[in-house]
Amino acid sequence: EGTEDKELETKDESCGSVRVGQAPAYRHLLVVNSELREMTPDPQHMTFDPQLRSMLQWAAASMADLPMVQLSPSGSRELQQLPAVVKRLKEREWKVGELLQALLRYCEETQTHTPPQSEHGEAGRASHHTPLFQWILEHA
Repeated sequence: EGTEDKELETKDESCGSVRVGQAPAYRHLLVVNSELREMTPDPQHMTFDPQLRSMLQWAAASMADLPMVQLSPSGSRELQQLPAVVKRLKEREWKVGELLQALLRYCEETQTHTPPQSEHGEAGRASHHTPLFQWILEHA
């Protein structure tokens, strides 16, 4: 009378999923990068930073307990230092919150140290600020 072994059923109210027994729970996160850029000669036009994007994706994956992040090869040249950055942050045992605080500090510093526009209206931001990975390696 109810003495046979039953599989435990656990409901997760936050996402409506059901997990039965001891089967491993797999999580999936799909990050789609869409790069919508206008084809204008406007030097003030902001483009994405593949280094910042990769760090934000890594933070999001870490928060979701995902073991892997797959990055697009479109920014491969800019991402060459990624293994060194990951190694340094792991050695320092940084948490996601520490990474996010560092990213915020980096963004604040690059905005306050942006060189003024030249006479020709060219913004020096892209060529004069320290790349994120270099900045992290110097500050971690």
